Amino acid sequence: MFDGVLDNLRQSFYVVVASFDGFDENEDTYFISMEDACEKMETYILERFNGHIDCVYGCSYGGSYAALMMERQRVRFSHVILDSTPFDDMPEYEARTKARLAASVLERVYQGHKRTRQIVSARIRMDMRSTKAEQYMKTFSLDSDRLRFVSRLSLYNMILTTLVTPVGNYLDVKGTKVHVFYATKMGEKYHLRYFRHFINPRIISFPLGHEELLVAHPDHWCRAVKKCCGLVAEDVIVA
Repeated sequence: MFDGVLDNLRQSFYVVVASFDGFDENEDTYFISMEDACEKMETYILERFNGHIDCVYGCSYGGSYAALMMERQRVRFSHVILDSTPFDDMPEYEARTKARLAASVLERVYQGHKRTRQIVSARIRMDMRSTKAEQYMKTFSLDSDRLRFVSRLSLYNMILTTLVTPVGNYLDVKGTKVHVFYATKMGEKYHLRYFRHFINPRIISFPLGHEELLVAHPDHWCRAVKKCCGLVAEDVIVA
């Protein structure tokens, strides 16, 4: 999903992209839980970077992982950037229903089921302009067999544990700045959640939908990330 921004980021950062169990075609694994994934990322950071990295970024559910690692404080971050993170915590019975449905649909999409892909594509096109919908499908491999190897079990475990694993409220870690790319089209309730989970987060608002900044405006996204880390001075404006 980061293919369109990696070259730009590498001009300013040493970039490491997390590989989750069950979502790496080079490994015979399955996704266990959100806490297991965070523990493995923390161990990697401790072993490779002495327990500290300058910036961690999480998109959508990925932001919950970044927030949980910040809360656990096994490793340290100078900057935490959350992008379109919903923090959709819910009761386990409700989360299990949602996870079963989502995992079933995504598995069929990844396996190349033509009718399911058509339905998913039509739904995305209802929410976005045609060109953005195509970019979204490509970014998340919804129109190819690239993720055919991903199992329903991995999808189910990832979605379920992300929905039921609690992230603390009013987090404030010394030396860590929290930046939020707030997609205003997601709705005001998400804006309020950021202030529930963090003390004084820096909210950067964009008149866009969920994950749209990364998908449809990669150059703006890169400048926004660099702005958070103090590498560029000008504000990022998306019309």
